[in-house]
Amino acid sequence: IDSFDSNQVKNMFISLNYKYSIIKSYIKSEIKNKNLIFLKEKKPLGTIGALKLVDEKKLSNNIVVSFCDIIFQNNMKNVIETHEKSKNDLTIVVSKKKIKLPYGVCKLSKKGSFIKIDEKPESDLFINVGYYVINKKMLKYIKKNEKLDVTDLIKKIKLGKNKIGVYPVE
Repeated sequence: IDSFDSNQVKNMFISLNYKYSIIKSYIKSEIKNKNLIFLKEKKPLGTIGALKLVDEKKLSNNIVVSFCDIIFQNNMKNVIETHEKSKNDLTIVVSKKKIKLPYGVCKLSKKGSFIKIDEKPESDLFINVGYYVINKKMLKYIKKNEKLDVTDLIKKIKLGKNKIGVYPVE
């Protein structure tokens, strides 16, 4: 919460379900000088379904969504500027990670015959860091009071032929 610049972020919506009162009380006692608006999920709405609990008039055209289990130290302004400049409907912040398997990997034909073995291969993968910029128009894919995970929203946005971009970070 502290990593968000108060000059750029007018309202912060915090969605809670489990132990709502305790978590809300703790956050309010620890965080000052932020306009925090708490959303109470009567039932779990998944990782993105709670966005429909917000009065859309209070949302800017581009909504920043961040999950509480990540620490993202980057200039949010750059992410939003890239999102807008690219005319993305959704921007997913990703981090490049090198994955090294500690085993030899066998490649087989469709019939199951051995082709080759790669000893302890390495792959570069882009990992979703749980930080997004979503165009407000994409809220049409979220139904009120219906559980929806962000991965499902991404699929809906993609199926709707909307533009999805990525913003790589270290």
